[in-house]
Amino acid sequence: MAKKYNLELSREQNWPVFIGIACRSKDYQLCFHLNKKADLHLKKLQDFEIVLPGKKESTSYSLYRHQDMNRRLDYLLLSNHHPDSKLIPEFKQTDYFMLVSGETTANEIEQLIRMIRAVPGVLLAYYLDLTKSKQTDLILADLELHLLEAGKKG
Repeated sequence: MAKKYNLELSREQNWPVFIGIACRSKDYQLCFHLNKKADLHLKKLQDFEIVLPGKKESTSYSLYRHQDMNRRLDYLLLSNHHPDSKLIPEFKQTDYFMLVSGETTANEIEQLIRMIRAVPGVLLAYYLDLTKSKQTDLILADLELHLLEAGKKG
């Protein structure tokens, strides 16, 4: 009889900070302004593809990344929109998620949120607590695999 293994993701892992962004701009326009205002260098990666619960086919979401090697921070800008569905349906009004991984302070996150709010076309930027979302584990695991694959190609 074959052994069965279960993968359990711990909630105590170093979760990224999630910032929700409501914006009228296209992803490339938002990145251009974020790069100028927040001194980031977000670059387009291959779209993030995921098979969401209840779906048979994968859907893709635009993805941008900036790695700050000096501060050991990783910034991801991930779209919440696809013509057929939302990446995280609980946040219908959120157009993009910015994920910040690494050691940051609450003051640094607040400063980043203020910079995002100052970007033309941004209607709202706010801190999100996605640790209660059922899909967060799935999305973070798939996103990590996607980034590893992108790293092998690039």
